[in-house]
Amino acid sequence: LAAVALSAGMLWLLIAPGASSDRPEAAAIGFGTPLVSTELIVRAMPRDGLTIADHPSRLTAAEVVQRNEQERGKLLVSDDRVIGVEHAGEARAYPLRLMRWHEVVNDEVGGGAIAVTYGPLCDSAAVYSRETPSGLATLGLSGLLYNSNALLYYRALADPEDSPLWTQLGGQPVAGREPAQAPPLRPLPAVLTTWSRWLERHPQTTVMAPVPEIKKLYKRDPYHSYFGSDSLRFPVEPLPPAEGWRYKDRVVIATIDGVHYEI
Repeated sequence: LAAVALSAGMLWLLIAPGASSDRPEAAAIGFGTPLVSTELIVRAMPRDGLTIADHPSRLTAAEVVQRNEQERGKLLVSDDRVIGVEHAGEARAYPLRLMRWHEVVNDEVGGGAIAVTYGPLCDSAAVYSRETPSGLATLGLSGLLYNSNALLYYRALADPEDSPLWTQLGGQPVAGREPAQAPPLRPLPAVLTTWSRWLERHPQTTVMAPVPEIKKLYKRDPYHSYFGSDSLRFPVEPLPPAEGWRYKDRVVIATIDGVHYEI
């Protein structure tokens, strides 16, 4: 699928196992005035509670094979899912087994500044431009969730809470000092696919390399049991129809001229 933005994810999801479910009041969320009901906002972790990856090292496809052969545990196998990005003739893959421990990667591909984002609670992938009228921005995790989807913010500000908050899945502003003036994040083309399919289409691709400091974490999948249940633990609106959908059915949402289509 090729589109201005590609987001694949669960329909209605929960918070990560073991995370806090503190529901902040409007005045306590920081980041200015909310545009949405605070009943749907929960704090899951401290701000940037995960290791945000800024310009991570990269591997060639041949180096991935070498790592698979030399190290205990394989970095990538054929049916592993990756977020694939191509820009100005350069292609790069971001393995989900790494992304679930970062959720945000600030990078450059083909000379373009991008933010690759993944919401493991929603199994949602989205890529945004980091180019703004005031210069290059870096995205981070606010620690807040809205409708079980992470809220992103601009890092490296004198006061981080001066930043608007955007949903990871759609890039829409939901809070800020002047939230009505905050533009949405600008989505970029991306694809959520398997490593074998991406490599077949882009044999010269590079791959995001593991961050050495958290290398041991990549061997764990903290969401394995989480996806075994379809029950909701946190407020989400709207809920799906009583018949025809499960809360965690995977869908692709295509947006054309402002109209959303579910596949």
